[in-house]
Amino acid sequence: MADRDRITESLLLVFVLGLAFSITFSQILLALVVARWLWKLRDPAVRRGARLPLALPFLALSAVTLLGAALSDSPRQALHRSDSLLLILVFFAAVNLVAGRSQIERLLLALTAAMTLSAIYGLVQTAVCTGSGPVPAWTAWLLRVKPGACGATFPFRAKGFYSIYMTLGGVGLMALIMTAALSFSTAGRRRLLLSLSGVGQLAAVVATFSRNAWLGVTVGFVALSVAARRVRLVAALGAAVLLLFFAPAYMTDRLTSLADPRYDDSARERLYMWRSGLQMVKDHPVLGVGIGGVKRLYKNYVDPRAGKRSTGHLHSSPVQIAAERGLLGLLAWGWVWWAFFLRAGAILRRLPAGLGTDRMLTAGSLAAVLGFLVAGLFEYNFGDSEVVMLAYLMMAVPFIVEKTGEKNAGSI
Repeated sequence: MADRDRITESLLLVFVLGLAFSITFSQILLALVVARWLWKLRDPAVRRGARLPLALPFLALSAVTLLGAALSDSPRQALHRSDSLLLILVFFAAVNLVAGRSQIERLLLALTAAMTLSAIYGLVQTAVCTGSGPVPAWTAWLLRVKPGACGATFPFRAKGFYSIYMTLGGVGLMALIMTAALSFSTAGRRRLLLSLSGVGQLAAVVATFSRNAWLGVTVGFVALSVAARRVRLVAALGAAVLLLFFAPAYMTDRLTSLADPRYDDSARERLYMWRSGLQMVKDHPVLGVGIGGVKRLYKNYVDPRAGKRSTGHLHSSPVQIAAERGLLGLLAWGWVWWAFFLRAGAILRRLPAGLGTDRMLTAGSLAAVLGFLVAGLFEYNFGDSEVVMLAYLMMAVPFIVEKTGEKNAGSI
């Protein structure tokens, strides 16, 4: 392998590992990865071979976002907040820099290993901090929790190496679904290790007590089982859900509150936020209030019954997108996902039936992205950089698999 290829692969590997540990570190590595891609584009042959799937919907989303920001009540702030659009480069850099299926498989296995460590760390946090009362300062530092945080809430919600439990839930659900997909495509010791890793990751997602992540995992597993034609995956998930009903009351209460949010304070608060968001859409239907506008203007729209009088997001990706980017932004955002599922689904249909690696990687991508979107109905995970960067990486997988198939066909 040429030196420049080793550099590229190393940057990608460290970037993927960083997704499990540090937003700052992963964003720095993303900048280096993108810089590497731009450097390679100096070569005319590389430019001719550049692949830009989903370019039109991504361009439409970016254009609407920037236009809405420029016309908002605080254009400088809104345009600054629009830098989240740069994260889209994760998708295009991965599609163009990852050499093929073997390399993306290695990167995803590295992600699995890193997320297993994060899951174990999160489970230790929950075990030590739930009902234990304050812990010594050195223990709080070791567990990356604020002094006094242990015992302050019951139960303590696992956050792993992230700043908040919602990020562990959002990243964890996608990593877990892809781990399950990888386990189907292998056998022997590797399958056993992947299965054990999956159990640990599932336990950590449960320990976040994030119901949106639980729902995303459930829908993603069902989708993966359909693609893999493995009913036992759904059966195992069903057994896990049944076991939850024999779990402590604080866990079963979180589960049963999904059926009737009226009896849960946080669920009711979401309903109030969504009503406020819909009112913003009514007042600014075309381009919304601009990125960051929810935080600036929420006080003007807050429901009188709401407990929170200010918020930075509305706990729902579609509602947040519609409020800040308008109905045009929501349509462009929906176009991105519609185009992805259309293209990735076509790639999956062209692959041979069975549990081959290409098919399972593609199915895992579809299931993970679907889980991300379902979780986003009840949480603004599209605004969480760690989560959305992994979602873009997952979106790139089918196009990398497709690229591998084209190379193999060309070599015949």
